Amino acid sequence: VFAMFCCAQNTVELDEDGYGLACKLSDVPETGSKKVQMNGKSLAIYRYQGSKLYVIQNSCTHGGVSLAGRDIEELDGKLCITCPGHFYKFDIKTGKCITDSHYVQRRYRAKVQDEFIYIQLKR
Repeated sequence: VFAMFCCAQNTVELDEDGYGLACKLSDVPETGSKKVQMNGKSLAIYRYQGSKLYVIQNSCTHGGVSLAGRDIEELDGKLCITCPGHFYKFDIKTGKCITDSHYVQRRYRAKVQDEFIYIQLKR
């Protein structure tokens, strides 16, 4: 077990697999998102229907706008969010922009352990 609390700069200790503590599972709505800062990265954690977690970089690769807090919508079988900057739609499972294939959001692995969410920052 590693450190479970972040210091003021949001620096977290990583375990041997590169995972660090992001937040409590209960901090993320059953269908919604939460923005977290970890080791200099701004991330958006998305939760869908209470169980599945998806983590993407929070800054849109197209315009740099924050993606946290966007509603999840199902489009053609894909779970998508819409960037408020230019209304580009991103598949949160793959990170790919379904509006313009030139843009892809970086994705991160997440796991839940003892009601806490851990995100893999290094592989």
